[in-house]
Amino acid sequence: MKTTKKELNDFLSDYKDYKKIMHTGGSLIRCTLYNPETKKVINFIVDDYEYSYGDGLINRDYDLQTLEYIRYNMQIDSEALKHYKKHVLKEITEGSKVEVVKGKKYPIGLQGTVKKLYMYIVPNTYNKVQVQYAILETGEKINTKNIKLIE
Repeated sequence: MKTTKKELNDFLSDYKDYKKIMHTGGSLIRCTLYNPETKKVINFIVDDYEYSYGDGLINRDYDLQTLEYIRYNMQIDSEALKHYKKHVLKEITEGSKVEVVKGKKYPIGLQGTVKKLYMYIVPNTYNKVQVQYAILETGEKINTKNIKLIE
């Protein structure tokens, strides 16, 4: 029994609110789609250079025209990527509101807005040990492992 593959119109209706946020390179091309409303993430393997065109580990639910559309015609949406990093990955960026959750130097529960992020390279480690710090608007320098995103 042979199943029919879905076409481009099926993809556009199934994933109409999804935005492309990532496109990986290498021999296995993977595109990541994200829906900001539901916070769902879908990965599509659109090409595999280890095999001839149309073979390999590619997504078998959709036809090749749809996979080419995902790969070439869908542009990376920077706003959706920012939303993904903030709400799904909980990544701390400049302008984020944070709260201290551990440590001895600053009181637990201290809240503030991140003014700047920087990497501190520990001396005599040949750049192997790097620690990320956040500078709050009030001047505190806090290790990012000791704070969490609250907004």
